Formats: sequence, C-alpha cells, structure tokens
Amino acid sequence: MAVGDKIYIADKTTLDEVKSNVGSNADVSNSSGSVHAKLKELRTLVDSVESDLAIIKGYTDSVEGTLSTINSNVNTIKTNTANTSIIKSVQRGLADFYEQDGTRTIAISTIDPNKVHVSINGTGYYDSSTTSNPDYTQDAVITSVTSNSITIRLGKNSGSLMSGLVSWEVVEYV
Repeated sequence: MAVGDKIYIADKTTLDEVKSNVGSNADVSNSSGSVHAKLKELRTLVDSVESDLAIIKGYTDSVEGTLSTINSNVNTIKTNTANTSIIKSVQRGLADFYEQDGTRTIAISTIDPNKVHVSINGTGYYDSSTTSNPDYTQDAVITSVTSNSITIRLGKNSGSLMSGLVSWEVVEYV
C-alpha cells in the first residue's frame, strides 16, 4: 500500500452482516446456514459419497473376482476339451440276410444303450421263384438295442425266403 492510499472501512452494520454470513467454525452443519455451516454440510456429503464409493468398489472387486474365476474355468474347459471328441466309440458292420428268417441279432462291444445312435441302411428282397407271389422289397428295422447287441428285422412273409444286406452303425456318445 502506498502512502496516501485510502483505506475503506465498512460500517458496523455491514461488518455484522458479513460476520453472520461467514459464521464461525462452531456452526452446525446446515445447507441453508452460514458459509461455515454450508462447508460442514458439504464435507458430510463428500464423506457419504466416499463411503458409497468404497462400497461400490467392494462390489466391483467381488464381480471382478467372480469374472476372473469364470474366465479361468472356461479356459480350463477349453483346454480339457480342445482335442476331445463327443463320440466315445463307433462300431459298424454288415448283416447278411440271405435266405434267413428275417431277424439278425448282432453282438457288439459293450455300450450304454442310453447314449447311442444306431443307423441302418439296406433293404431285403423277396424271392418270388419260391412262391406264386410277385417280387418285392422290404425295409430293415431296428427292433432292439442292448448293452452288447443290436437286433435288426428284415420284413418277410411266412414261408418265403428273404435275402438282403443291411449295413449298420452304432455311435456311442460320452
């Protein structure tokens, strides 16, 4: 301040109003009170937000840990199944029905009948030279699947000879 500068001093009413608005450090937290009261209210709100953020961080850390475990489990499954097939075994063969009664039971390696798919392909041929009936074909049908055999029936009329070859396949799944 230079020599001769004027110093303005507020009157008592103005100073009392400023003092009232600023307040004192002892003022209670209040959003509509003095500056000190408003600062205390603001500090309370900041503390509350910090507390909420700590809770949210706890949840985030928990979710992050769970995701890490899930990713680890998925990677383990990928590694364990990378070179693994869902097929446990495959058995194939050909059933010859040359002049047979129309049913064949085929012995197979042990399987779980609840985990297999059996496919057949073939037809039988009725030989009309043995009777007065005309020639005809008949589809093959799977009649049973057990733990160690499959049974295939080839349609046939009584007293006639049925011939045919039926390919079969048993696919067992894990």
